[in-house]
Amino acid sequence: MHRNDERVEGKIGDIVPKAGDLLLLVSGPEFYDRMRERKDFYITTPLEKEKFYEDESQGWITLMLLMVLISCVMIGWLSIFKAMVIMVGALFILKITSPSEAKESVQFQVLLLIASALGIGNVITETGTAEWAADLMISGLQPFGILAVLLCLYFMTNIFTELITNNAAAVIMFPIAYEISGEVGIEPIGMAVLTAVAASASFLSPIGYQTNLIVFGPGGYSFADYARVGFPLTMICMAVTVSVVYIMYV
Repeated sequence: MHRNDERVEGKIGDIVPKAGDLLLLVSGPEFYDRMRERKDFYITTPLEKEKFYEDESQGWITLMLLMVLISCVMIGWLSIFKAMVIMVGALFILKITSPSEAKESVQFQVLLLIASALGIGNVITETGTAEWAADLMISGLQPFGILAVLLCLYFMTNIFTELITNNAAAVIMFPIAYEISGEVGIEPIGMAVLTAVAASASFLSPIGYQTNLIVFGPGGYSFADYARVGFPLTMICMAVTVSVVYIMYV
C-alpha cells in the first residue's frame, strides 16, 4: 500500500485505508465482478492472469513424467541424474519448454555459490579441518554425551544457514558431521539428515531463506518479528530432529 508516493509502514492487517491510497492486490477470478458493484475502489491498471502453460494438458503431462521418473528412481531403475536428463529431454521433444526457457530458469549465481561451497567442503576434508573440528567438538562435549554433540552440530549448522545460503551451510558442515559419525559410532545417514534439516530450518531472520525475504517487505515485518516467532519454531524443529536422529541412528 502506498500513500503520497510512499509505502505505508506497518502490518497489512493493522493499516486503515484512506482516500487516495494505492493498493497492489493479487485477486481471485471473481474480483472484477465484485468491484463493478462497489464504488470504494477504482482499478487503475488491471493485469491479466498469466498461465505457466498455454495448454493445460502440458502441465498434466509434465506431472505424469515427473511421477513416473520419481518411481523409477525409488525402485532403483534409474539414478537421479539419468532421470533428470530424461525428464529434460522429454520436455524438449514434446515442446513443452525450449532450451532458451530452460536456460533462463537456471540461477547461475546459486550454482556458482554451491560449486564454491563444494570446493570449501572438499578443502575442509582434505586439510584435516573437519577431523580437527570433530575432535574438538567431541572432546569438549564428551562429558555430556552424544545428545549434546548432536545439539551442538544442529545449532552450528543452523547459525550458518542464517548467515549464508542453506545449500552452502549443508555442504560446509557435512564433512564435520561425517567425521563425528565415524568417531562416535552414529550412522552417516543420520548425520546427513540432521545437517540437511538444520540447514533448511531457517526461521530466525528474513535473510536466511528466500521465502522469508519475500514476505519481509510486503508484510511490514521487522527482524524482531522473525526472531520472536522463529525462535520457538527453531527450538521445536531442533528438538524433534535431534530426537529422531538419536532414536533411529545412534
